[in-house]
Amino acid sequence: MDTSASVENKQLSTFFEEIGHIWRAGAEITVQECDTEIKQTYPYKGITPDNVYGRGGTDFNAPIAYANQHKFDALIYFTDGGAPAPEISPRIPLLWLLHSAEPGHTFNELRRSGRVIPMSAS
Repeated sequence: MDTSASVENKQLSTFFEEIGHIWRAGAEITVQECDTEIKQTYPYKGITPDNVYGRGGTDFNAPIAYANQHKFDALIYFTDGGAPAPEISPRIPLLWLLHSAEPGHTFNELRRSGRVIPMSAS
């Protein structure tokens, strides 16, 4: 989960709502809060944290590298897309959920490393 400064609190709320839906459907979820680096990693148990760590710039590489080193089924990256495409290639399926991002260069660059689904601003 992108917790950089460009991600607003309302967007974070939407991210956690979606994570909750996936978790209630039976998925085992590990959340990573990341801006330019991974700030914290924890198993999701149906409770949204009071605050998140990060709020700096954005770099997509650290969570992809972490996922490549662990035995996850897939990686879902919640972000506003406000960073260059990752340099690291995922070894597992990667789904980008872009919240309020303008389709354009970021959308197209991220599509090279995984599937991209825009999330509407609600």
